[in-house]
Amino acid sequence: SSAEDDHTPLEPQTERFKLLSEAYSTLSNPKKRYLYDIQREFSDETQFPDYKFSDKDLETLYSYYELFV
Repeated sequence: SSAEDDHTPLEPQTERFKLLSEAYSTLSNPKKRYLYDIQREFSDETQFPDYKFSDKDLETLYSYYELFV
């Protein structure tokens, strides 16, 4: 039907908007930004190929970070 066809081209834009909104939410929140940065820093497959931080690990790191900021 034509109503479905009208919405199909918007799906990639809607998905992109959701991703951008999530990115903005993360980067504008100091705690979320710190946790994001830590994950990116340690996601280098060449240096840390088998390690992934758990949520508890990230919360512990953030609590130490708060002590020094």
